[in-house]
Amino acid sequence: MVLRIKSFLTVLGAALPLALSTGCLTNSSASAGSGDDYADVDPNLKSDDASFFSESGAVGCATGAGLGILACLLSNSDDKLTCSIAAGVGGCAVGMTANYILDNVRANYHTTEEQLDATSAQVEKDLETTKKLHALSKQSLAQDREQVKALKRDYQRGKATKADLEKKDRELAANVKYLSTQKREAQNRLAAAKEARNGVISDAGGADSLQAQNKARVRKLDREIAKLQSQIDGLNDTIIGYNDQRNSLKVKS
Repeated sequence: MVLRIKSFLTVLGAALPLALSTGCLTNSSASAGSGDDYADVDPNLKSDDASFFSESGAVGCATGAGLGILACLLSNSDDKLTCSIAAGVGGCAVGMTANYILDNVRANYHTTEEQLDATSAQVEKDLETTKKLHALSKQSLAQDREQVKALKRDYQRGKATKADLEKKDRELAANVKYLSTQKREAQNRLAAAKEARNGVISDAGGADSLQAQNKARVRKLDREIAKLQSQIDGLNDTIIGYNDQRNSLKVKS
């Protein structure tokens, strides 16, 4: 029995760091992007903390990976280490989709009032980040439009080369990729906020069971959620604008 416990702990100790490093880092790099991916991104887009850090993904990853590894260790698999690493990576992917906002408010706030306020605070934080990124993206796009216009004019006059057009295309493509990643994270957070809103109301017995003050809190939260959606739509418009500029260069990818 003692040997089985030692074996269990040995496999757990080996599998957990590997699974977390492989699964969580892979998923976080997919969200945040590698340095090479964003080498050509306009630095202004990433200034003043105007980007999301996938905190929710990291927490969800660790939780999902842990559950996957535990299931493997309790199974009849002959190679528990290999099974645990694979399960940890897969569990990470599943855990990344967990609703971190709802889990957080349920764990740390005990009244409907507190839970709605905490959900609103998270949405307000994400809204400010998205607004800042949207504003910077519009400024960057306006500058790039002028640069593309000048570059095309110089190319027609023989003052710029095909290589110059391709370099600008790479910069525009990097901006599109960066903004698309940030938009996707904002959408994930918006979906989590909506689920948290509905979960808190459901836990309270439904909308009709809410006190007047909490109904007012829900209306305030709904307005904030709508504003966040509007900012995400604005980011999408900027991404479309960048793609239009790429098309105007007529450079093959």
